[in-house]
Amino acid sequence: MDKVLIIVLLVNLIAENFERHNEIRVALYGVILVLQILEISLNLLK
Repeated sequence: MDKVLIIVLLVNLIAENFERHNEIRVALYGVILVLQILEISLNLLK
């Protein structure tokens, strides 16, 4: 979960620099969500 927290913090920093581009923020959060789902799926398969 620490990795996820770091990624979220990075996304927030990036998003602050591109406040006009909300699509970028949404896309990055979408990527994080997919990565989290994949990580959960892999953990369930173990």
